[in-house]
Amino acid sequence: MGILHVATVFVILSFMAPVHSVLPGNPLVIDMTHTFDENTIYWPTLRHFKMTGVLRNYTVDGTWREESDIEGAEHGGTHLDAPAHFSKNKWRSHDIPVKRLMGPAAVADVSPKTAADADYLVTAEDFQLWEEKHGKIPDGCLLFVKTGWGKFWPNKLLYLGTDTRNTSLLHFPGLHPDGARWLVQNRGMHAVGIDTASIDYGQSKKYETHQILLAHNVLAFENVANMDKLPTTGATVYALPIKIGDGSGGPVRIVGIIENTKNPVRTPRPGQGQQVIDMTYTLDDTTLYRPGRKPFRLADVFRNYTGEYYYEGSVIQTTEHGGTHMDAPVHFSKNKWKTDDIPVERLMGPAAVVDVSPKAAADADYLVTAEDFQLWEEKHGKIPDGCLLFVKTGWGKFWPDELLYLGTDTRNTSLLHFPGLHPDGARWLVQNRGMHAVGIDTASIDYGQSTVYEAHQALFGNNIPVFENVANLDQLPAVGSVVFALPMKIRGGSGGPARIVGFVNKQEYSPTHVDL
Repeated sequence: MGILHVATVFVILSFMAPVHSVLPGNPLVIDMTHTFDENTIYWPTLRHFKMTGVLRNYTVDGTWREESDIEGAEHGGTHLDAPAHFSKNKWRSHDIPVKRLMGPAAVADVSPKTAADADYLVTAEDFQLWEEKHGKIPDGCLLFVKTGWGKFWPNKLLYLGTDTRNTSLLHFPGLHPDGARWLVQNRGMHAVGIDTASIDYGQSKKYETHQILLAHNVLAFENVANMDKLPTTGATVYALPIKIGDGSGGPVRIVGIIENTKNPVRTPRPGQGQQVIDMTYTLDDTTLYRPGRKPFRLADVFRNYTGEYYYEGSVIQTTEHGGTHMDAPVHFSKNKWKTDDIPVERLMGPAAVVDVSPKAAADADYLVTAEDFQLWEEKHGKIPDGCLLFVKTGWGKFWPDELLYLGTDTRNTSLLHFPGLHPDGARWLVQNRGMHAVGIDTASIDYGQSTVYEAHQALFGNNIPVFENVANLDQLPAVGSVVFALPMKIRGGSGGPARIVGFVNKQEYSPTHVDL
């Protein structure tokens, strides 16, 4: 085996392994998400994931550029089933309170039984036996059922039981309807996750388990990865789906947090003196994009009864760069990190919020300078290493008015007007400070009139991801909050839709906050 191959394997494995983060308490972080690519497993009859390269080359001004369009059914890969997926008039994706997407994890391991029976149905007795050993399934938890099926991913034949479109050949474990019924009647979990393609077993025809859970607004997460790395109890899981307006589900980024027992500081958890802020705009037909980019669309929408049950499903069509999203470094810097290269622990950490809104209010083309950051530090101390640095221009108040937010409601990019970082400000940051990411409440980290995108280039050349169109920045204090900014996990991507949440001590939380 060559040296280069060994090095490549080492790097890949280092990204897969649990790692310590810069979050308070320095916990271990586990990415429980399969990557979206051409091998992603979907239900056989659904449209699979597709990434269409729009640009991957040098532009006429000599700037490297990568960006793509993406599409695929809502229900494939590691994803959320919103209650509306199988239950009429229940929560759609954007309706789900963000606090229900996170909580203590309970892991019920039935893998010895499924190893002997691919069609195994998890019963109420399985959960009762689990409780005899580990105590009652906690209220507000995310309950995960570990079948061991994750070891087969992405081999479609082994994982699904068939590599054809014939759904009668599907074989994998799931929850018995009586097991699901016992859970909703006796326990108060917020969600149930599983490491198979469906919460119902492969041979199900009526999807009764879906119907039972979703009718009670209990969320389902399917194709969950790395469940074997979670302890039975004691971890906290954050399952943050892309925020689709009127969606029946969608791609989700799931991370598990395991406390560092050697550190007395605790990682923020919802309900422990923390207000949770959703810093994400909903993806719908009002979502703003840079002129000329493909807008968000739900295609092939189905919402009706089919046989004995109600069903909703759609196909997502969008670009990587629109709405609340991440720019991966490769977007403007060749051979730098792509979306799936970015270690997940770099996407969460303490937040620093630099408020330049008074200056931006007086000048729509305001450029944030190194002096702005230095003045902020005189008041609040040095920008922390490992932080997520957010620049608050106040532009969020204009969303989703295209004319006010972008400066134009036409395709003429020369008419764009909104604030951004001065290239020298971006260069000062990368030369003098150690933040892990930079976010802004405008359409771009470069100001609207930029044509060479020097702020992008300065940050991306140093592998610093950028988050754009960040919502609710006015609800975060200058220091003291923690932010998770989790993008859709796209192999080879130049960015993608992101779900961003902030955790703020309740005594610092503004009562004017309204969830989007």
